[in-house]
Formats: sequence, C-alpha cells, structure tokens
Amino acid sequence: MINEIGQKPENIKRLGLFILIILCIIRFVFVPLSDSLDKKKKLFDDKRFSYRLKADLHKRYESKVLATKGGDRGEPAREPLFFPVGSKDTTIQTDILTFITNRAKDKGLSYDNFEILDSREDTTMIEIAIIIRLRGKMYLFLELLKEISRHKPVLKIKELDITRRGNDYHVHMRVAGYIDK
Repeated sequence: MINEIGQKPENIKRLGLFILIILCIIRFVFVPLSDSLDKKKKLFDDKRFSYRLKADLHKRYESKVLATKGGDRGEPAREPLFFPVGSKDTTIQTDILTFITNRAKDKGLSYDNFEILDSREDTTMIEIAIIIRLRGKMYLFLELLKEISRHKPVLKIKELDITRRGNDYHVHMRVAGYIDK
C-alpha cells in the first residue's frame, strides 16, 4: 500500500533524518548555551550580593560620618569596615569567636559549641564565617546582638535560628566577617 502511493518510504526516511538533525542541533547548541547562562546567573548573583553588602556598609559609614560631624564634609578617621588585607582566616575566626563568647559570658549566656567554616572567596571580598550555638534568656540575646552590630570591623549575622526549650532559648547563628580584596 505504501508503494502504491508513491515514494512514501523515502519521505519517511527524509523526515526521520530531518528530525534527527534538529534533535542534534538542540542537544549540541542550545543545551551548552543554557548551562553557560546558568553559570553567568550564578556569577551575577554573587556580584549582586557583594555589591549590596558593600553598599550597605557604605551607607552605614556615611550615616556615621554625618552623625559624628553634624553634616560637615570633613573626613574623620575612617573606622575599619573590613578586616585587614592579608589577615589569616583562622585569626579572624578566632577574633570573632572570642568577641562573641566573651560578650556572651558577660551577659550571662552560655555557649554549647561552635564550628569554624571554610572561607568563601568572591571576586571582591573574602567571607570568613563561624557558627556558634548559645543558650540563655531572650533579652540577653538581644543585648548581645546589639553589641555584635556595633563591632568594628563589621560583623554580619548571616543566619539566625532561635528555638525555645523550657525557660531558655537556644540560638544557632552564623556570623561572618569580611576581608576586602
């Protein structure tokens, strides 16, 4: 019946070959472009995060300059926003951990444990982070958070998880400091 209609088998072969060529083009041209786009999106997100962090730090710095000088444009001694370039990761992590544990002890909080995390390097800065777990009363945590927010160089609380167990609160927080490149 196919032979009676004409050259149907040849048309089917051509159609199959045409579909195969289209699938190969999709596989070898469009899929790598999609992967490249995903990588560029990730790089863009990293750059955007870095930009937002630096913009936030700059706004904080500018507001302090205007507050301390009463709007005068004179440049006061710049407070460090970042840890010194060339500092070792472990030294910074130890400084952050010592600062938080000493302040927690002063406030009457106790710490359960801590973790030292690997540094995360971006194109514009290096993030040095630790995880610390504390327990105590909520108002004491709030006072500790205020002191962390005033720390120079700037510390950022990247993650904060608070759970209540009995009369105490347990806090799991990831705190990061930064080295400018």
